[in-house]
Amino acid sequence: MIFSSFFNLFLITVIAGFSFAFKKYFLRKEEAITNLDLLYGFIFLIFFSLVINFFLPLKYFFFGIILIGFSCFIYALRKEKIKINFLYHLIIIFVLTLVVYENGDNVDTPMYHLQIIKWLQNEKIVFGLSNLEIRFGSSSLWFNLLAIFKLKINNFTNEYIFNLIPFSILIYQIFEKKNKLSFFFIILSISFFLFFSFLHPFNNGVILNHLHNTELDTVAMVFFILSFYLFLKFYEDDNIDTLRLLIISSSICIFIKISYVGLSILLFYSLLKFYKKNLYLIFKEKINIFVLFVIFFWFIKNYFISGCLIFPATFTCLNPEWAPNFNEIDFHAKEIKGFARDTRDRLRYTDFEHTIHSLDWFIPWFKDYALNTSLLKISFFVSFFSIISLIFCKFVNLLNYEFDKKIKLYTIICILFIPNFYIWFQAPEIRFGWGSFISFSCFFVAILLFHIKLKKFFNLWFYQNVVVILFSLLIYDNKNNLSIKNLYTPYIKNINYSRIVKISEINGYDIFRSTNWQCYDFKEICVNSEKKKYEIEKKYNYLIIQSNFN
Repeated sequence: MIFSSFFNLFLITVIAGFSFAFKKYFLRKEEAITNLDLLYGFIFLIFFSLVINFFLPLKYFFFGIILIGFSCFIYALRKEKIKINFLYHLIIIFVLTLVVYENGDNVDTPMYHLQIIKWLQNEKIVFGLSNLEIRFGSSSLWFNLLAIFKLKINNFTNEYIFNLIPFSILIYQIFEKKNKLSFFFIILSISFFLFFSFLHPFNNGVILNHLHNTELDTVAMVFFILSFYLFLKFYEDDNIDTLRLLIISSSICIFIKISYVGLSILLFYSLLKFYKKNLYLIFKEKINIFVLFVIFFWFIKNYFISGCLIFPATFTCLNPEWAPNFNEIDFHAKEIKGFARDTRDRLRYTDFEHTIHSLDWFIPWFKDYALNTSLLKISFFVSFFSIISLIFCKFVNLLNYEFDKKIKLYTIICILFIPNFYIWFQAPEIRFGWGSFISFSCFFVAILLFHIKLKKFFNLWFYQNVVVILFSLLIYDNKNNLSIKNLYTPYIKNINYSRIVKISEINGYDIFRSTNWQCYDFKEICVNSEKKKYEIEKKYNYLIIQSNFN
């Protein structure tokens, strides 16, 4: 745990170094780097890893990235351009490491996440990669970061702990206490998932339970909450720097999980508000141009590996010769929706007449899933109770005069949330919308606490300590992890490859299959099915994979 915590802290210094360099040389800003400025380092490294992978495998850049980033950090530190309390980060990461230390893998990590990371590490971009496994068409750019920083020595591997860094950035914000709506929101959001994790029947709850692996839902949730926090903060200070951070955080969230694309509505609204009649200035802002470049190369990457600009949205598929069969992509897209719309027994998720082409699925799903999913129920209850409380407090004159001035804005924000929930409703699996539901429900509570005249009885120190108490409860709940062995031993992931067998050889490439759908990071080509036959060749030193259907 100690090793993992310090290693993650070291990675934060590397990211801080790139954040400083990005602000100084690209944005021409000489300001000191704060906690949220770490987002600049993330977006730069995402862009770098995305572009460089068109030409080289990412495994060659680990030590170079570490050296350059840390050197920039040391330079910034000597210039007194770092305003981050790294002790806070170390404490947060250590506690999180302790809490999630014994968490197991989710289904997706061994099935295809680690394989995607392996391909990014060991090969430059592969044309038609999704032919091997349709899920390889998933092009989350978070995998690029995991591929850059993945370090494997014997059985030690660090991709399982990298996801703690965004959580640390989020939780760090409780120390930036200000009597503003944004602070109430961020501390309530953190308290929400910590309290939920403590009360949930599963160990650490479904949110934190997904943290100690390569799962994308938790990371996307963090960036969504951060984005909404920055959205509120932008309306408080009307500052271009806050808007830049909002643009970056929103973009990263969408690049991680396309199901959060509705977040772009909040972003566009903020851009329109800031630039007003000078909309042409949007395209002169450097950070906007930078993000557009990331989007452009992301589209190209998607096209190369799957034939679609946005996978698996079939309307964006252009059907090049290396792409999977269109019907396979269409089936996969419908399967995702059908699986999310089915009841918990998952008996009818491939019955698309039921789950896709009609609304017959809704009532069974609502009774079996929506009414029995704890986070959904809590979110609905909190939202409803907060709205009723706001109406009551307004009626009895318990809200301050500022509430009337802001009610129009709050109404607009609620309307802007509608596209997020609509998109989520297309595939209503709760983990696809953790960020939306937590943010929406905590938003109303934040309004109530911020505007109520009785808030003087609960100062900012009180809310900080609520988070500390919740962390303490989670530590107590995971006290068995506090052994001497766990403290001083790096996290070791023992992987059993015995269920992986060779099934064929194509043009000198050995093809293996996992009999239990768990390829993990097996170094050779590993698939989960024998339904396809493949053609594998190299042209101009690029690997091209095509499939012939039986």
